[in-house]
Amino acid sequence: MKRKPKKHNKDETFGLVSLQLLKKGFWVSINKSEIKNNEYHMQCSNFETTKRVKILICKDENFSGKWMLDEKNDDYNFPDLFYVFVGYNKSFKKPKLFVVPSQIVSEYIKKDGKVWISGYTKKGQLHKNIQKRGFDIESKDEKKYLNKWNLLGLD
Repeated sequence: MKRKPKKHNKDETFGLVSLQLLKKGFWVSINKSEIKNNEYHMQCSNFETTKRVKILICKDENFSGKWMLDEKNDDYNFPDLFYVFVGYNKSFKKPKLFVVPSQIVSEYIKKDGKVWISGYTKKGQLHKNIQKRGFDIESKDEKKYLNKWNLLGLD
């Protein structure tokens, strides 16, 4: 009988990211009321608490390099907001963590949404506006964001 791949729950994913931040000497806090669907919200500050950032954590169970976000994320474009995209895959020894500024994500998913809406279905009809957006980490950008905790600006 074939075993189903392990699903990583929200607490596991949050713990993984928290551990990385704590190892760097940062403080981490979570607002339980802000845990929704595939996103987990946290705040992080440097040890002196002179600088603070907000982090949205998104996971991909079968790492394809693409994460699905909601239309609301189009407007999440703030200098103190970052995404940590977590990619799980049974072929990895450990999950991949990508730290991406919200400005990059917002710009990308707005463009992705516009491309989708301007496209046509197989039947030749315009696509409907859906509330999902895709964010891709392309292979050329992997090194730019993989474990780049320095992008948070808390050092």
